[in-house]
Amino acid sequence: MNRIKSFINRFKASEKNIIWNMIGGGWNGALLIIVTPIYISIIGLDGYGILGLWLMMLSLSNLFDIGIGSSIVREFAMHSSSSNEDFPYLRGVLKTLEIVYWAIAFLICIFLLFSAENIGNIIKSNAFSIQELAKIITSLFLAVSFQFPTAIYSSGLLGLQKQGILNLIIVISNTFRHIFGLIILVVTEDINTFFNIQIVISLLQILLTRFILVSYIENKKTSRSKFRFEIIKKLWKFSAGMSLTAILALVIANIDRVAISLMLTTEDLGYYTIAYSGVIVLQMGIQPFYKAYYPRYVELVKEGRDDLLAQEYFKSCGLMSSIILPIIFIGYFFAPELFQIWLQDNNVTSVKIFRFLLIGIGLSGLMWLPAALQHAHGWTSLHLKMLFLAIIVGSPIMLILISLYGVVGATALWVTHGVIETTIAVYLMHKKILPNKLRLWVYKIVFIPSIIAFFISAFSNAFLPDTDNQFFILICIFLTGLITTLLINWYNKVQKII
Repeated sequence: MNRIKSFINRFKASEKNIIWNMIGGGWNGALLIIVTPIYISIIGLDGYGILGLWLMMLSLSNLFDIGIGSSIVREFAMHSSSSNEDFPYLRGVLKTLEIVYWAIAFLICIFLLFSAENIGNIIKSNAFSIQELAKIITSLFLAVSFQFPTAIYSSGLLGLQKQGILNLIIVISNTFRHIFGLIILVVTEDINTFFNIQIVISLLQILLTRFILVSYIENKKTSRSKFRFEIIKKLWKFSAGMSLTAILALVIANIDRVAISLMLTTEDLGYYTIAYSGVIVLQMGIQPFYKAYYPRYVELVKEGRDDLLAQEYFKSCGLMSSIILPIIFIGYFFAPELFQIWLQDNNVTSVKIFRFLLIGIGLSGLMWLPAALQHAHGWTSLHLKMLFLAIIVGSPIMLILISLYGVVGATALWVTHGVIETTIAVYLMHKKILPNKLRLWVYKIVFIPSIIAFFISAFSNAFLPDTDNQFFILICIFLTGLITTLLINWYNKVQKII
């Protein structure tokens, strides 16, 4: 641990935060890859289809903060770096917004629980009765509901840029979540008991995260913070925009699974969930950058340092593209080999789903930092409109393709979302915030690195030795990724992007 800390201390603050987020996200992704085949072997593909709903909702739990978490990150980032005198204000922000958040989270929980039985009646399963499904879905929604509040306290630590301790909490919580979950399934094979243990772990994570956050901003000499209506008046517009953005993001993230559940079977949902679980590795490469740079953008916007903000923006986008693009192209070209190594089965359906999800989620992922820059300026409407457009355009296409091509067609919404984000959204954003910088972003951040990643991945795949030695194949894939990332980073340095 001391060696890891000394290594990380050599980097700048934002770079340290990326490393910490990579460690936390990478550990979670590795856990998911490891436990997925074990889950399937214990409860079967039908059971994993249901368990996959929980895994998906768990990975997206930060989106359930209804925009309040983003407001906390923004306020904490704007006030934490100036003086300890701002800490009473931050305590007021936390107290006020957590009351609002808990009230809304309670209402969402009630809504989910009342809808559980109806969802259980709709989902088609070959392994569970309607009554069993209703009970399982109820337990699932309870487990997810108890995960909601973690997001608001995690957002506070993100705003304070205490991402080392935050990721330590995440690593410990996710490790216990899967270890105890596996023990329960091995001993009882009961999915309801599995979800019950998740509730306990979520409660402990909430208490620990809140305790640590409060310890950073607490001052025994001052009185206890109270609910302050003026904070609501100050933040409501930004929070409302982020709330609507979060709701639409949840629709995009879930509507494909809802469509599969209504139109196909839980076995099809299982295939889709397996592919989506593989793509989570890509998301683990995206989220650390948003978490690390959004607070930094907010600081620079507040200080009015536009030149430094532009430099930091392009540097961060260059770093992110050097991670995301190799994952996209290597994942696409080596998908059959990766699935064979991972699950000892390169099912054609799961591989196709995986490839299309890589394209869609990868393209939309490239816009996370541009979205962070928008949010740092308090501009929420563009991202909101692009999400709405993706739903309006992509949903009918998705439903038609599911009816024609089955479960693979469910990926159409993600692909539509990615195309819209990297064309319309990127043009409109750079037109307003960074005029005359669009060509630089497209050419140097996306186009040239994509060419590098494409040719190296295609060349490596074409000359991959025909062998059954999976460890050797994995080493070849790893080296391909390493070489691609290093070359893109070398290009970024030559172009003075990073």
